[in-house]
This record gives sequence, structure tokens and C-alpha cells, in this order.
Amino acid sequence: MDTARENPPSSINTDEKLRLYEATYDEITKNGVDIDFQGRHALADLVVMFLDRDNLMVELEKGEVIEMATSSGLIEKKNPARTSIEKLRSQILMYYKEFRMTPVSAGTRKGASIGNESDGFDGV
Repeated sequence: MDTARENPPSSINTDEKLRLYEATYDEITKNGVDIDFQGRHALADLVVMFLDRDNLMVELEKGEVIEMATSSGLIEKKNPARTSIEKLRSQILMYYKEFRMTPVSAGTRKGASIGNESDGFDGV
């Protein structure tokens, strides 16, 4: 029994979060990365950021520019969802690196061998 998978932290408090938590756990661990019991909190944070990003993307679909009413009339302003998404991207990337989910960090996976496998073009 995978204790980190079976015992998500309290921030995983909806069915949607639980499904994504389990799917993300499975995706990470199938690539040879172990998530210990304490690591479940970082995984939960990543899941919440995924959902936040998805919600912000829905908001951004309304447009990159939004109109706001002021005392002097309507003004156009950059959609604040764009700024929030950009902030989340850097945080998500940090977690990707920690969970070895980037092409560069994938080589540091447990049991990974880089450069020793044949690419099939040895005789060409």
C-alpha cells in the first residue's frame, strides 16, 4: 500500500482534487520517482496549483484585456488572470523539477541511465 497515495493531506478536500492527486502521484511514481509520506504535501500543493491554473485559464478565455468602470469612464486593463498564471508557472516548474518531471531532471530519476542505451542508429 502506498501510504502517500492512500493518505492525501487535508488540502485534498474535493473529489476533483483527489482524482488529480492520485493521477499525478501515479504519473510521477511510474517514472521511478518515490514520493514519501512527507512528500505528499508538496504533491498536494502541485495539484492545487494545477486546478488554480485551470480556473485562471477559463477566466483568461474571456480575453487578455478587460474593461473596468471607473469614475472617469471605461478603461481597458490587462486581465489579472494572466499575471496570476505567470506566477503559477514558475512555481509549477519548480515542483516539476523537484518531482523530476522535466526533460533535464528526468535523468536524475532513480535507476535512470542516460547515454548508455542504444538509439537504434549505431550502424548508420
